Amino acid sequence: MSPLPNASSAEEHLLQAYDFDLPPERIAQRAVEPRHSARLLHVSLQTGQLHDRSVADLPAILPRNALMVVNDTRVVPARLRLQKATGGEVE
Repeated sequence: MSPLPNASSAEEHLLQAYDFDLPPERIAQRAVEPRHSARLLHVSLQTGQLHDRSVADLPAILPRNALMVVNDTRVVPARLRLQKATGGEVE
């Protein structure tokens, strides 16, 4: 069965690339300060080489007239506590 409604097998295969184990200690709990020092993995389109960079390097990496879309949304700190029909609690 497809993980997404109307997803093709090719799309499912692509989605599987994002299914991996990530240890909790590797998940950032807060933004780095100063923000421009945040880490960035740059993949060279010419060579395929990987480069460890920082956000401050973006002006040197992006081609002239590049369009950059920035997501400035924030996570709403919320917690839902529910009770199952069996009486068990779920958070």
